[in-house]
Amino acid sequence: MDLFVKVDTGTDNDYRWIINPLFLLLANWAMANVKVVATLFGITNQRSEAGG
Repeated sequence: MDLFVKVDTGTDNDYRWIINPLFLLLANWAMANVKVVATLFGITNQRSEAGG
């Protein structure tokens, strides 16, 4: 999955690079679920430390 996607503007050889909408959705979800993400990272960090 690329961060930037090429969009054909309709004219010959004229492409515009935009940020992949999936990344924007992912970023919005992450911002809305900061606690969930932090918890997940906290769990994985604790597991890796305990396992090491």
